[in-house]
Amino acid sequence: YPLCALAVSDERPVSTQSTWAGSSHHKYWKHSGTKMARNIDSVVLTKKTKKLILEDMTRFLSSKTHKFYFEHGIPYKRSYLFRGKPGSGKTSLIEALAGKFQRNVCMLQPAVPDMTDVSFRELSRDCPQQVPLIVSGRYYVR
Repeated sequence: YPLCALAVSDERPVSTQSTWAGSSHHKYWKHSGTKMARNIDSVVLTKKTKKLILEDMTRFLSSKTHKFYFEHGIPYKRSYLFRGKPGSGKTSLIEALAGKFQRNVCMLQPAVPDMTDVSFRELSRDCPQQVPLIVSGRYYVR
């Protein structure tokens, strides 16, 4: 199954949702568009699961949590891993979550021939303005 990951970091709210695409060959991010954020209520997901994710993100993005991480020297970031068949809504959920919390989105496709560990690490590190990063692609375990 394809995997989709979401990393959330501290960022000031924005009025629109911009998408950035990573280039593994050239190791840079390119603005690929701006659109209206998807409404979280339009994502088909069990109420319990949606509530758990929304509560966790709300708690994580609170000033109390930010202060705790800072005071304890912990990198302020949160990651989520969503797994499912193509078209099951992983990317839609991430885009809706980003919209709900007024964040832009970075998309990275690691399953391309020129993606190396180094380029993946550099693109992850250099994501514009520390916005949520979507890592999407097929991974095969032998």
